[in-house]
Amino acid sequence: MMSSKWFCVVMAAIALFGRGDCLSCICHEDIYPLTPEEWRAQNCPVDVQCPAGSQVIWDICYCCKSECSKLEGDECGGDWDMAGTCGDGLECYIEEPDTSEYRPPIGNCVPLKPTAATA
Repeated sequence: MMSSKWFCVVMAAIALFGRGDCLSCICHEDIYPLTPEEWRAQNCPVDVQCPAGSQVIWDICYCCKSECSKLEGDECGGDWDMAGTCGDGLECYIEEPDTSEYRPPIGNCVPLKPTAATA
């Protein structure tokens, strides 16, 4: 059993450092007796409709192809790209990232700039 001294040390450390941000993905949990393919067959949508110009992409956990890519001007980025992932020919542009914050910033989808290889 943990002594009250160690309990206080652990609680102080949690208070000082905060909790970590974690992404929990149910399709990757070991509690299911299914393979990822079997889980997808039972739980993922089969007919995802996206707006014109957008593609069907994996969700943030790579469980299902159930999300639509973002279009030009849409928000993108953030923790685990929760605000969205830009579609083909676009990139997530963050105007002036706030380096004082721990969290990944949110930007907007803009056209890719031509490179020497693509120009």
